[in-house]
Amino acid sequence: MLQQVFSSHKLISVDWKDSEGVLFLKEELRSLSEELAQCQTQENEDLRRAHAKHHDRLRVIQTNYRTMSELLKEAEDTRDLLNCETQVQQDSEDSWKELVFYRRRIRSYSLTSKCLWFCQVM
Repeated sequence: MLQQVFSSHKLISVDWKDSEGVLFLKEELRSLSEELAQCQTQENEDLRRAHAKHHDRLRVIQTNYRTMSELLKEAEDTRDLLNCETQVQQDSEDSWKELVFYRRRIRSYSLTSKCLWFCQVM
């Protein structure tokens, strides 16, 4: 019984009763299995390399993210300190202004009281 089969991308006729034909087909099957295994191995290696490359990029991005987060936090802390210093300076200026205001008032009351006392005496 002759049958046409593909062997290494070409069509051949094989007699299934002939042991040489069966051996030839077994050899072709083994050869195709080896080629398939090599292709799968190569594909796995390519996937591993791509995964390693993506993993390295992820680690770099994560490191950069952590660094930028720390820098941003430091900048916010610095800004808060500057705002705090500005607020303290403003509070200090307000306190001095208030002190001057009360000193002037006390002086004014003191002069008024002296004038009243002087006017009563005369």
